[in-house]
Amino acid sequence: MDYSDLILSHDEWKAMLPPDKHEIVWRSASMGLFLDESTGKNCFIFGAMKLLLSHKLLSSEDSIHHWERKAHAKSRFSEVAELVDSSSRFTIQARIHAEMLSPETSYAAYLVFELTENYKNLGFAISTVRFSGQDLISEQQTRMVHFQSSNSRGDGWTEVEMGSFYVHNGRNTEIEVTLVEPSGNMNMRSGLIVEGVEFRPSSGGGIFSKVRIS
Repeated sequence: MDYSDLILSHDEWKAMLPPDKHEIVWRSASMGLFLDESTGKNCFIFGAMKLLLSHKLLSSEDSIHHWERKAHAKSRFSEVAELVDSSSRFTIQARIHAEMLSPETSYAAYLVFELTENYKNLGFAISTVRFSGQDLISEQQTRMVHFQSSNSRGDGWTEVEMGSFYVHNGRNTEIEVTLVEPSGNMNMRSGLIVEGVEFRPSSGGGIFSKVRIS
């Protein structure tokens, strides 16, 4: 079952987390739910296999054969995705219903990944945020993401912010975050391992923080 397609409120999602659990992971859907330790707000992570199987890790110029499914000792999911010898531009995209998130909260989306020791030609990509089919891309809502400028996490992975936004009540709104390589990079690339895309509360200081989801 793909639990991310359930239209549940933030309180209904929170009720699905047993009181003695910090996190619950649906491996069949490659999705995890947990609460922010400092605020108690809802957090979600969508695993690479969910993104891959729904073709959100692939652009029209790429092939599924450029992504290798593999187990990873540090991952909470059964499989991750590794980019292997691709000369095509790739896209990483995740969608979430805003109603799943806690209201009156600033959120950010993070790419959770690691680079192998022999990674090649992975410099930067362009990240954007869209809402419910409205094309809100502008200079203010588009940012450059550098893979080497990532931050370490306590779970052994690294992360880089894809964008941030503010959720007012979140009804009938879908959030889409997209990371796209620039078209000019045609060198052979490899060594990017993606665990998933995580949505969690932020300080609200990101460049997308003025985008308000009502």
